[in-house]
Amino acid sequence: MPMWDETTPFTERETAPGRLSAVRLFILLNIVGLALPAGHLLFGWPDWESLLVFDGRHAIRELRVWQFITYPFWHRIDPNHAPVDTAWCALGFIGVWWILSRFGRELEREWGWRRFSTFFLASALYGALAHAFTQTVVPSVGPAFGPVGPALAVMLAAALSAPHARVHFLFVLELRAIPATLVFLALGIVYSLARTPVGMTPVALLGAVAAAALIIHAEPRVDTFLNARQAGLMRQRVLDEFEIKRRVDALLEKISREGMDNLSAAERRLLKRASRFYSDSRRDRHE
Repeated sequence: MPMWDETTPFTERETAPGRLSAVRLFILLNIVGLALPAGHLLFGWPDWESLLVFDGRHAIRELRVWQFITYPFWHRIDPNHAPVDTAWCALGFIGVWWILSRFGRELEREWGWRRFSTFFLASALYGALAHAFTQTVVPSVGPAFGPVGPALAVMLAAALSAPHARVHFLFVLELRAIPATLVFLALGIVYSLARTPVGMTPVALLGAVAAAALIIHAEPRVDTFLNARQAGLMRQRVLDEFEIKRRVDALLEKISREGMDNLSAAERRLLKRASRFYSDSRRDRHE
């Protein structure tokens, strides 16, 4: 089994016992998504597939917007090839479980569960959009399902955040994180192509991974832009404060000489504006 060869500060802090992290939740949802089709096949449970897999034609036309993020948790089992399909589903689940357990937990500790969950679901959403576009061009393409795409997006994010970490395959072959991610991406594509008879395609997988790469690449630039914008707003606020103070000081001198009754309507509005401005400033400092 592959494993990290390096320990980071985040791998030394275990998630608090009993706390349902985003990684545990996603793994749990994958277990449910594997148990439901198995239960339908073996015990006649209700078939949830049409509601949970992503089909761009129905999701968009019938406003099934939840399918943009539910399809990664569904594992399709074809009744006509049940033994082989069950083995493929189990293999896919094991791979996703390992990726989320090894890479996902570390990312969640670093990012926090909100950012990690948003990243995982956003990768799924963009993968669904890529799949919907492909269905428009090639109408014969079936629905998207399976968690491989978002899981590989998580592995890519972890590899880019720690590119010098090493991964061991069966304790023999050692690779750095990014080459290892590329190997897993190739395996994911092979896995998707191998399951073509049950309708799986690598389109959603590639869309999710490509979107993750773009998000990771663009995020520092977006942060820089937002920080610069915030700095500009703060600088403008300071300038406004100096200007208001200068004008209020002049008004106070006039009031001391001539009294409040001699203020014009514009000057009274300036005093009210200054009062609101300083009240908001005090509230922002307390917050």
